[in-house]
Amino acid sequence: MAYEAKATLFDLLDNLPGMIYRCRHDSQRTMLFVSAGCCELTGHSAQALVDNRVIAFGQLIHVDDREAVQQEIESARRENRPYGCIYRVVTAGGQERWVWDNGRCSTVDDDSFWISEGYITDATEQTHAVQQLEQHLADRTRKLSALYDILGTASKPGRLQPILSQSLKRVLVATQGDAGFIHLREKSGEYLRLVVRKGITKNLAAKISVVSAKSGLMAWVAHNRLPLLIPKISEDSRSIYLAEASGFSFYVGVPIMRGRRIWGTLSILGKDPAQFGVDEVALLASIGEELSIVVENARLRRQAERLLVIQERNRLARELHDSVTQSLYSLTLFAEAGRRKAEASQNEEIAEYFSQIGETGQQAQKEMRLMLHKLRPPILSKEGLVRALQQRLNAVEGRAGVKHQLLVIGEKQLTPALEDTLYQIAQEALNNALKHAMATEVIVRLDSQDDQQVILSVEDNGRGFEPNSLLENGGLGLISMRERAEMFDGRITVQSIPGQGTVVQAYLTEILPSIDVRESFDEEDLP
Repeated sequence: MAYEAKATLFDLLDNLPGMIYRCRHDSQRTMLFVSAGCCELTGHSAQALVDNRVIAFGQLIHVDDREAVQQEIESARRENRPYGCIYRVVTAGGQERWVWDNGRCSTVDDDSFWISEGYITDATEQTHAVQQLEQHLADRTRKLSALYDILGTASKPGRLQPILSQSLKRVLVATQGDAGFIHLREKSGEYLRLVVRKGITKNLAAKISVVSAKSGLMAWVAHNRLPLLIPKISEDSRSIYLAEASGFSFYVGVPIMRGRRIWGTLSILGKDPAQFGVDEVALLASIGEELSIVVENARLRRQAERLLVIQERNRLARELHDSVTQSLYSLTLFAEAGRRKAEASQNEEIAEYFSQIGETGQQAQKEMRLMLHKLRPPILSKEGLVRALQQRLNAVEGRAGVKHQLLVIGEKQLTPALEDTLYQIAQEALNNALKHAMATEVIVRLDSQDDQQVILSVEDNGRGFEPNSLLENGGLGLISMRERAEMFDGRITVQSIPGQGTVVQAYLTEILPSIDVRESFDEEDLP
């Protein structure tokens, strides 16, 4: 009867999940008894584990966990309490399995040595679940921290480019992306310019330095105002050039927008598309909205600064007009009166002095008119090239007593970039005529009849100069004019004869200006 009861108890122990054991209190955890559940748990039979016949249980414990397990059991023995520890065992098949070990230390009847009795169960699924939860919480914390940092950055004053660069670093940390870059729209709205980049080569940066806002990868994101995830950029016609130039495998792009206003795009590149799921894309979309605040704040700050500058320039213009200009005008009147009186007295030498003073005063008045015009804000962006040129002629040449005429041939619509270049060239030529040529008449011609070419001509009746001296010295702002013309595949010609005036002509081609690969972007470049 006792034998049957003992057999029933062993059957019960063998049917329990996990492993019931009794072992010596030694480093090998030498098993004295093990239930049959050890086979499913470790891959070793009870016969193999008892008395370390094949392998000691202590050797199954992962090498990195052995010391901690031993310390916990020893502490429990000294404190006369149960022990409990979680650790990894390596099964006979080489797999790592997490187990939960609960037991208590005691002595045998003669107190000759200590033993441990306990119960070990499989905790692999629970441990993995906890680890995944901890990883998820860590990921969420990292992402929210990045978003918080960007929110804080958005409220701080500073230059746009450094702020975006710092934000991009935080984005890459939060998303664990390998590389990233930000494009912003230029004033014309036709192009997106690379502003900041991290982790991409100079060759790739050159390819994406300036991209169209109407076609291409970044254009799609900006136009559709939606995030875009391409798991295999080498298989998508819009992004294959990124794979060839970078070695990355996936692309994620989100618009930098607020409301319906698009400022640009934020792009991330990486090697493992599995790391970007719905949560990561949603996070990037939120960051894109926050970056729009950074851009908009920079633009508003720049507008406020520009308004202050304009107000100060207008104040200076008023004071110069009311004081210096009036004084110069009085000087010329007094000089003319003195010249006439000297002539009446037949004092030719004094009359000549007064004449020179009058001419100097008149020239100073012309240059003062030019300075006042420069202080006034230009109307080019609001009114267009023709109105801007006419305003310049009226405000400077007209008030300086120089006859002027603007002839416009053709009505072709010009791009803002081309209009700006033509205006700057015209201004340079007119300034030279006013300051150096002593001209009394200027004629400006703008011919846009040709489908491809625009011709600007500035002609004056001034004192002229020797063309050879121009070639040697490169004066009269010719270098500046030529550099501007070359942006539009154009050229500058200068014809001049001493005593007979000068004609400056600019021939510009209506094409996209050549743009150097650069990564500098200022608030002035924003639309």
